[in-house]
Amino acid sequence: MSDLLEIKEKNFESEVLQSSKPVLVLFKSQWCAPCKKAFPIVEELINEYRELIKGFFIDVTENQSLVIKFEILHVPTLLFFKDGEIKEKLIANISKKEILNFLKIHGIVN
Repeated sequence: MSDLLEIKEKNFESEVLQSSKPVLVLFKSQWCAPCKKAFPIVEELINEYRELIKGFFIDVTENQSLVIKFEILHVPTLLFFKDGEIKEKLIANISKKEILNFLKIHGIVN
C-alpha cells in the first residue's frame, strides 16, 4: 500500500501545515505525462522514509484554491514543507536525486 495519499483543501492545513513531520506535496493532473513520471518517484521515497516524512498529492483540477494559494503555474510541482513552511519547490523534471538532496540539506535523511 502506498503512503502517498491524495489530499484536499478541507484537510490540507491539519495534515500538511500542522504536521509534526516534514511533508512532500505533489501537485499533479491526470492528463500530465511528466506527472506520471514524477508520481512513482515521490511515492517510492515516501514509502522508503515513511517514519521521517509524510507525502500527499493534489489534483490541480479539483483543488483550485490550493493551486492559487501556492502559485502553482506548472505541473508537476513538488513542495517540501517543514514546520508549516515551504522550504523547497521543484517544478517539471522531478528526479529522485534532487528530492534526496534537499531532504539531506534539511536534515531529514543522511
